[in-house]
Amino acid sequence: MKKLTGTLLGFSLLFGISAAAVAQEKSAAPAGPPKVLVITREFVKPGKAGPPHDKAESAFVQAMARAKWPQHYLAVTSLSGKSRALFLTPYASFDAWEKDTQATDKNAALSAALSRAAVADGELLDSLDQGAFLYSEEFSHNPRTDLPQMRYLEISAFSVRPGHRK
Repeated sequence: MKKLTGTLLGFSLLFGISAAAVAQEKSAAPAGPPKVLVITREFVKPGKAGPPHDKAESAFVQAMARAKWPQHYLAVTSLSGKSRALFLTPYASFDAWEKDTQATDKNAALSAALSRAAVADGELLDSLDQGAFLYSEEFSHNPRTDLPQMRYLEISAFSVRPGHRK
């Protein structure tokens, strides 16, 4: 049930991420949302959100900027509920995600910098999880949302028991 909840959450986030990817790229706009969306969710310890967590996260950004890494992601934080941050990374396919991961592993300087950043960031976290979500056009509504123009994002998650999809 949690997998399906996460899948539906991913679908709702998937619509918005396409606009962010478009804003970051100088090339022509893609035909729609990315086919694969990887969401990393960090739950931050009480008192460690805000500037302490922002500083730790900036190490990841700096490492990728130094490496001139072509892949981008969007970070969003919660305004209510348990303190958490979501990192949304779009890919054209699972193969593109695999190639990005392999290229990161082969880049010794980037891998070392990301490992150091992960250790520092880990000290601030209660937990971390990650999911990969596949775009499904039949479940999509308004996939061309202009995310860069938005100031807030509301996410609704729906739980559907296995076998009750219809």
